[in-house]
Amino acid sequence: MCTVLPSTNHSAWQPREAGPAASNRAIGRGRSGSETSNSSKPAGFAPGSPTPDQREAFTEAAQSGVVVVQCSRAASGRVAPRRHLREAGLVAGEDFSPQKARILLMLMLTTTSDIAEIQQAFQTY
Repeated sequence: MCTVLPSTNHSAWQPREAGPAASNRAIGRGRSGSETSNSSKPAGFAPGSPTPDQREAFTEAAQSGVVVVQCSRAASGRVAPRRHLREAGLVAGEDFSPQKARILLMLMLTTTSDIAEIQQAFQTY
């Protein structure tokens, strides 16, 4: 049996000085026909810390129904599920690279869009 995986946007590889407009483009906001299964994995800096402008854009996207997984592109270290991520509606990418997080997120979106369940998958695998 073959299952078609949900579409996700590519990782948001951005320089630290990227503002909200770049963040919004990277996560697919403002596209016509955007679905709640659209998602993004912003790749932050160790340990997955976005700039204030990027954090605002990611929070807005999460509040609009986009599943956002915060990852780090650092060689080591994890993005742990911290209170500020939970409150913003973001999923902590744990030890996953943005590329691997995209695959797990695509798989999870075939069964759920519940942030808590998706976060549990990132903590489990």
